[in-house]
Amino acid sequence: MRGVSLFRITSTNYQLYHSKEIHADQNVTIDIFLEGKGFAHIQMYVFYNVESTSRDPTEKLQAGTEAFSLDVEVLEALDDRGDRHHTMVVSICTRVLGTDGITQTGMVLLDVGLLSGFLPLGLAAVEPIWKVETPPGRAVLYLYSLTLDEVCINVTLTSRWMVARVQDATVRVYEYYEPGKGTTTLFQTL
Repeated sequence: MRGVSLFRITSTNYQLYHSKEIHADQNVTIDIFLEGKGFAHIQMYVFYNVESTSRDPTEKLQAGTEAFSLDVEVLEALDDRGDRHHTMVVSICTRVLGTDGITQTGMVLLDVGLLSGFLPLGLAAVEPIWKVETPPGRAVLYLYSLTLDEVCINVTLTSRWMVARVQDATVRVYEYYEPGKGTTTLFQTL
């Protein structure tokens, strides 16, 4: 049989990672047969390239080249009496610049650094946001796509601790599959 791989899993090697790399120039059929007791976790990664018609595929965008416009404005929330809360809204507007001939992207990440002492409030995965992650010190928003039309997203931050001399935080927008295509800017409290 052509291309057969056999993995024999025993009580001494069941915690080891077993893998097989398949190089395919044409369609491939994969059949998996399991025998024995226990469970198996099978995972497949498919890497591919799609030929671009908008520009020469051998042309590479230089690292750090700005591919997006990125405008960040900070607004502070006031309560009913006009007193300042320790809450701010960071308004982030972005779009594809289209300078490299691309008018629409694939998935894009909007990585919002948090000011010291602040936490994000109520971030939800609503259009155009596909997913939200909040690792320490950041809020990462996964956007389905960006086009030449500007998209604005408001991120509400609340002060958890009072911090003196708060340093600037960064906002970075970049393509998920080509992180070198991105733009970064800074913001600060009012």
